[in-house]
Order: sequence, then structure tokens, then C-alpha cells
Amino acid sequence: MSTAKRFETVRAKIGATLLDLLKPGWAEEINVETLKLDSCESCILGQLFGGYARGAEKVFAMRVTNPTPDGQSFYIHRNPQVTTACEEAGFVVPDSIGVQLTKSYKNLTAAWKREISKRVKVATVNV
Repeated sequence: MSTAKRFETVRAKIGATLLDLLKPGWAEEINVETLKLDSCESCILGQLFGGYARGAEKVFAMRVTNPTPDGQSFYIHRNPQVTTACEEAGFVVPDSIGVQLTKSYKNLTAAWKREISKRVKVATVNV
């Protein structure tokens, strides 16, 4: 596993563990088919809280500066504490990644899917 993938894996584990504490059963609420960490609506926070910005506020109990009424504001980046917390918990890829942004989001989404699969109970069928 590459260093970048290990980094995304660790970050997703941190975020998943945080959600385990704050919102038990969260993994059951995620639609892995539509999960995309580069989408404010389809990311982990978007699916759980109705938007990335709203989710960041709830998870980290920090106010997002100037959010739009729909909660989908990119103004979240004006609050460096929220941005850093979201990056470290694997909810978003750091902007400093630059040209590797698409690949990093793909790796981060895959890491979150692995974390979800560890938490979602697979239905057993009696034969």
C-alpha cells in the first residue's frame, strides 16, 4: 500500500472512530453506492447531516463562517480550525494536495467504504 493510501486509511479510521462516539450506528445511514468524498451532498457528512458544512459544525461543535442557507457553503474554508479538523478526520482532502486531488479523493472514498464495511452488519440468510 502506498504512503498516500495509508495516510487516507488512517484519516478515515480517525473520522469513523469519531462518528462511532458521536453518532452510533452512523454507518447504517450511509449509501455506499453514492458515497463520494468530493461531493458536499454525497460525502459522509453530507449524507449524515444534510450537508458538509452542517456536518462539520455538528461533529466539531465549531461555527462555520458565513454558511449559505442550504449548508453547502465553501465558506467553511474560512475557518481554519474546522478545515484542519475535517482534514485530519478524513472528511475532506487537504487543498495542499494540488494535482493529486482527484486521486486522493478516490483513495479517501475507498478508505471510508472499508470503514463502513467493518461496521455494517451483513444480513444472514437461513437456509
